Amino acid sequence: MKYVLKLFFSKNSTMKVQFWKIFFLLYVCVELNAQDTVFVRSYELPERVNNIDSDGRNLIVRTTQHVYRYDKGNLIDISPKGKLSGRYTWIKQEDKTDVLDLYHTDLTYHEKHINQGEMERLLPGGYHYLITKGMLGDKIFVNYRGKLLEYQINRFYSIIHRKESIRHVLIDDSIQLLATYSGIYNVKNNGSIVIPGASYSSGEISKIDDKYFLCEDRLYLLIDNRWELIMPLKEDMLYRRLLKINGEVYFFANKTIGKIDLKNKTIKEIIYKDLNGINDVEFMNENELLVSTNDRLLILSLNGIVKADYTLNTTIYDICISKNRVLLSTEKGLYEVKKQFKEFVLLFEHPDVIQSILIDNYIFLTTFDGFYAILENKVFEIIPNVEFNRMALIKDNNEILAGSIEGLYILNKDYIIKNILKNEQPVVIRNEYYYPYLLMALAFVIVIALGAYYLLRKKNQVMSNELKKSEKITPENIRKIMFEQEQIISVEALSDYFETSTVQLNRKLSKFDTTGLKLMKEVKKEIAKEMFSQNIPLDKISKRIGYQPNFIKRHFLKDEE
Repeated sequence: MKYVLKLFFSKNSTMKVQFWKIFFLLYVCVELNAQDTVFVRSYELPERVNNIDSDGRNLIVRTTQHVYRYDKGNLIDISPKGKLSGRYTWIKQEDKTDVLDLYHTDLTYHEKHINQGEMERLLPGGYHYLITKGMLGDKIFVNYRGKLLEYQINRFYSIIHRKESIRHVLIDDSIQLLATYSGIYNVKNNGSIVIPGASYSSGEISKIDDKYFLCEDRLYLLIDNRWELIMPLKEDMLYRRLLKINGEVYFFANKTIGKIDLKNKTIKEIIYKDLNGINDVEFMNENELLVSTNDRLLILSLNGIVKADYTLNTTIYDICISKNRVLLSTEKGLYEVKKQFKEFVLLFEHPDVIQSILIDNYIFLTTFDGFYAILENKVFEIIPNVEFNRMALIKDNNEILAGSIEGLYILNKDYIIKNILKNEQPVVIRNEYYYPYLLMALAFVIVIALGAYYLLRKKNQVMSNELKKSEKITPENIRKIMFEQEQIISVEALSDYFETSTVQLNRKLSKFDTTGLKLMKEVKKEIAKEMFSQNIPLDKISKRIGYQPNFIKRHFLKDEE
């Protein structure tokens, strides 16, 4: 701490530069926690990496007998002639210079190392002290156990409730509710609080007359921050959503649509029933509902009379009605209804488009392997290799919330439109809003914490774990791992286990003519069948593999019942 204060109050310009470099590193630490940072690649070098250094414009990499400069994805050898002196190479920090000036030494500096909490979750093994880091724009480089690793900060989205499968989000003026397969949360500024009474959700949270109802499978009412059961479980009446139309409350369940008396907790009338299953129901106009089943689209009167019946020969997961447009998310892709239901136009051919929303002229949609956007018939892949859930895509002011099996993605809509869709190719967006005084205060707090950490470190040396060298990426190994480790239910979790990226994972699996997502679905199907054969309830199978019960029954257990 005394060293940092000495730098700050020094009249020497070089020492001042050192202070601001420390400040910059601390700012990066704060920034990393606020954004989503993902592994990109590991660089192959003939020698062990001793250290890296950066001044914000240049990045240099020192190996045993070479020095490299990073240039647009390549490492250029800039080693001086003759044998290098010292073990480490650093960039001289000087005012107002564009010259890359280096010096070599056997000394290393604690302010150039990362602290344990800064990137620990991103490292492919345990933390150790001699890890240096450099940053160029939104790229972060780390030397870790003799290797150079590259990471990317994705500033246009963040993730909360990581490793939880998000089922639905309801945002109101007075409350924010988050439904997952492992609990229901009241999301507040200072964190999330579990709401007792219901342990999971398979459907939505609905607001009817200032009251909140949870369609778990059964129906619950939120009373005094606790879910109270009001309608018990019935096999053909697993609640998914409540709708209030013309003063009447309707319910949509897995196989039925009807009217419900919430005050007296009774079903008033069943207006429609389909034993093959109902996937979605939307209010089309003051007299009609639009209903999707496994392969049919129905126009239904509020009294249950089928006024029109269309067959698409594909499972219709979701209906989006907005500004006189009707979009259908299906097993074959995204369709738009044209010419008063006389034509169904395929906008985007893709397996398992599960939900879409329309914002102005932009279509945003989720699938079982990513988040996409469509503008003027052009498709943009925004977030790849993520498995999203149905009924979990909504717009909230300037944000788009998308629930996945590995957390809730919060995307900045305006940034995506301005910097990705209009530029015709994905780019990383920088957040240019910062507050120097607040950051300075945070920096000093972190410096004090670092000082305490270094004192404690002398008493408690952190032992690092060895990299997983013994396990190869093969379908057999992945199957074994997924059966043994319940937390691995996403491609991201699997790539984290093997300490690689999803791109590298899929590249290695391509030798076996498969992908991470395809293989995981096959293994999840095996797990579901095995659990079902042991008479384990469907809701527990759902929690185990991260899929909703209807999907499991239709795709995994169809031949078992």
